[in-house]
Amino acid sequence: MRERPILFSGQMVRAILEGRKTQTRRMVKPQAAILTDEMARGFGIRPPAVENAPVIPCPYGQPGDRLWVREAWAVHPETGSLLYRADDEAPADTRWKPSIHLPRKHSRILLEMTSIRVERLQTISWEDALAEGTDNDPATTNAVGSFAKYWDYINGAEAWDMNPWVWVVGFKKVEV
Repeated sequence: MRERPILFSGQMVRAILEGRKTQTRRMVKPQAAILTDEMARGFGIRPPAVENAPVIPCPYGQPGDRLWVREAWAVHPETGSLLYRADDEAPADTRWKPSIHLPRKHSRILLEMTSIRVERLQTISWEDALAEGTDNDPATTNAVGSFAKYWDYINGAEAWDMNPWVWVVGFKKVEV
């Protein structure tokens, strides 16, 4: 079992802490690292045993590995205690540090990978969109549309329309 860091926005940290987020999608880099069944046949080789198999290993690990969450943080200007931006409980003059600079010892969230697969972004199901944590009320909102808007917010305008190959990482929160 290995541990690796993973970045999450404040909104997604809150979703993990509330138990609403149990999956994350991350772009496969480079996109050419995917060998689809159709591509394999085009090259005259046997299709991969796993549909749309990646040629490269998943950079986040494999089931059983753990991911420690990096999030925006600060030191309280008066008390010296650690603050997390996702908690929204900080003085206005707080000087936030980017999530990339959070040391392992200050990470408060540990995730265990339960599954990993590769798929096209737009093949996300309604259930998987809910597991991404972007909706609070699944009965009254369009979960896939909400996720698509969030994907564009994080990755840039029209990133959803590009329909990239993504790693789909399932996880569960580990109590630390």
